[in-house]
This record gives sequence, structure tokens and C-alpha cells, in this order.
Amino acid sequence: MISSVTFDAPHLERLLKEFPERTKKAIAISLKQSALIVQNAAKINSPYLTGNLRRSITNEVKENYAEIGTDVIYARIQELGGVILPKTKKYLRFMTRSKNWVTVGKVIIPPFKGKGYLRPALEENSEKILKNFADNLEKQLTK
Repeated sequence: MISSVTFDAPHLERLLKEFPERTKKAIAISLKQSALIVQNAAKINSPYLTGNLRRSITNEVKENYAEIGTDVIYARIQELGGVILPKTKKYLRFMTRSKNWVTVGKVIIPPFKGKGYLRPALEENSEKILKNFADNLEKQLTK
């Protein structure tokens, strides 16, 4: 034959058998790497006064997804914004950063920077995350 293509059936058969495990491994690696990317970006994006919120941002990788978040009680209102109302009294009373006492009926807190810090960390890195998954899949499937 003047021109030909060699088709290695045993090699293809082996790859097809290993495909589910290789894919699973690529996903696991990608989830870990992507979770760190988003976690680090969220720490950079988060508001900073004492550093407590930034230090508390962690990630947890499961089989098919990763969670990035914090257990700090005020984190949700910093991310989404909201209204703080008194629970047992008519007014809220608290000290400001400038050491002045304030009495108010409610406190309205807008989302940090108008958009939060966790969701933007994911959105800003979405292309990097997709490339990460594609690269890891390619590495695992071309071994």
C-alpha cells in the first residue's frame, strides 16, 4: 500500500477499559486544583478588617463536586448583603470602628463590593477551571 493507517486494536481496547478510571482520576485532580484556585481568589476578594473571614475560607472536595466556603457567622451577609434587625429589643446598639456607640432600628448591609466575594471568585476563574479540567482529562487519556 502506498498510504496506510495503522489501527492498534489492543491499545484502543485497553484505553476503553481504563477510560472510566482515568476520567474519574482526572476529575478528582481537577476538582482539587480548581477548589484551591477559587479558595485563593475568594480570600483575595473578601473584606478585610481582622483577617478572620479570610482565614476561615476553606474548601472541601467530594467525589463529584467541591465546596468553597466559611463557617464565620457574618460571612453570608458579607456575600449576599441583607438587613440586620433587633431580635429582642426595639433597637440595635453597637460600637462603630471609630469607637462611637450607635442606636438604630436596623442595619442595611450591601453585598461586599456590590457583588460578594465567593461567587466572583468562581466567575473570574471559570475559564481557568474549564481549561484545568480539559488539560487533566487530556493528560489522563493520552497516557
